[in-house]
Amino acid sequence: MLDHRLAGRLARAAVEAGGQAPAYLALVEATTWPGSPVETEDLTRHAAEVAVTDDDRVEATVIRVLDLACALGQVAQAQAVLDAVVPAVRSDHGRSLLAATGAVLAFCSGDPVGAVDQATAVRSTAREGEPAWQLATAAAALGHAVTGAPRSALARVAEGRAGLSWPDGRSVPAFVHLALAQAEVMALRLSGRARELESLAADLHRRNLAGPEWYGDAVASLHCGWAALAAGRVRVAARWLVSAYTGLRRADPLGLLPVCRSQLAMARALLGDVDAARGLVAELDEAASAALPVYAPFVLVARAVVAGAQGHSAEAARLSREAARSAAEQGQVATEAVVLHTTFRFGRPLHVVDRLGVLARRCESAYVQDLADHVGAIVAENGDDLDVLSRRFEEAGLLLTAADAAAEAAAAHERRGARRAAATAMARAVTLARECGLAGSQSLQALLPPSLTAREQEVARLASLGLSNVQIADRLVVSVRTVEAHLSHIYGKLGITGRTELSDALVDPPPRTGPPNGARGELTLRGRRLSARL
Repeated sequence: MLDHRLAGRLARAAVEAGGQAPAYLALVEATTWPGSPVETEDLTRHAAEVAVTDDDRVEATVIRVLDLACALGQVAQAQAVLDAVVPAVRSDHGRSLLAATGAVLAFCSGDPVGAVDQATAVRSTAREGEPAWQLATAAAALGHAVTGAPRSALARVAEGRAGLSWPDGRSVPAFVHLALAQAEVMALRLSGRARELESLAADLHRRNLAGPEWYGDAVASLHCGWAALAAGRVRVAARWLVSAYTGLRRADPLGLLPVCRSQLAMARALLGDVDAARGLVAELDEAASAALPVYAPFVLVARAVVAGAQGHSAEAARLSREAARSAAEQGQVATEAVVLHTTFRFGRPLHVVDRLGVLARRCESAYVQDLADHVGAIVAENGDDLDVLSRRFEEAGLLLTAADAAAEAAAAHERRGARRAAATAMARAVTLARECGLAGSQSLQALLPPSLTAREQEVARLASLGLSNVQIADRLVVSVRTVEAHLSHIYGKLGITGRTELSDALVDPPPRTGPPNGARGELTLRGRRLSARL
């Protein structure tokens, strides 16, 4: 029931009463999640020593292996412990559970393809719903999520959740619950389904809050932050990730703190808080345990984003290439595609177009094809295709990516002299960026067309309200010829041909009706102050 404090008290009483291995195993489960990895390591060793049956010994070993790999980051040591126990186990149940644990360990060590293979073998022999089958199902879901098979990953998640109790009535270990949630989040993220991901994360968070306070609270916050960051809601993401970061610093039995820290660094960099982002990256360097190998590409790409925010373009390109190489070596097809998309932003190497095309053919998801098409459209300077892709990204909930594509479409249209189309695309890019809570993304900052001067803004505002050139000249105490010159410049910058198109071309056209001019001016001023604060 996830009430680990009470479970710990009861288990200690059972140990003192001579409960032996079953009592120690209950105590291990209770102490793992509050975040006592060293104590868990000691308890699992002792539980194995006092175990009478193979099954008790195997259960203690499984928890010890997962604790060593995830909480302590000692993947090689965990594998050594597992290998040492396997030859001595005779029961089919025990050997199957150890094999399922090996599949989880393969995923953690950066071999998701091997994890899927090992997990599939266990699932073919283990009885559905028993511990080995459940653990193997979680490992398979995780492996499928990063190797470009989101449909398979989500199918394994559904199967794993379908039976949430052992045949003898004991609850599924919390590890399986969290692993299935992590697999579902990663599958949706890496298939570009941001709207579904945000909905899922919110649902997981609500369900988690229905129980006692525990480690899963921080994981649920991490998932909400990851979902918001994928969508481009960077300020929302930062709030969730700060909450997750606080919780994971207290307890991190699944080794997710480096992932959270890197995602928070990325959010801070996108928000322009470079000092905070740099501090988080420094913490990654100083951390006692590095990220699990399977999460290395995610950490590296976050480092690249932070380096780019600092103006270190060459370092950002190097880190993003390293992230892509790490993903490729591990067979993380979907992860590599997302990383390459980022890599292109920093260095724009042409080989990325071809590689994304190859990866698109290997993935179940159309999202990777969209990424490949996006990069191809940028290279070809095809504004029409970029407009279409921007809308596709927006439909999927990828708002910041949609804003980038719209800004790039504006630049492409501008280069071929289609100023009307350029202005429309840029207005859409700015609107999307504002929905993200940002003044502009990296592409927006680079591609924004010349902005209107203060006087041009004033002339445009008055013209859009329906004032004639003579009335504007009288209001601003300038000549009519000066007003005409300003309007000519305004039309050129906005890519329009005349006054009738002005209101639609302005990103924030003033209202045609409303309070007197003085009150309207005060409202505009407040709006600008609010935008500056946001």
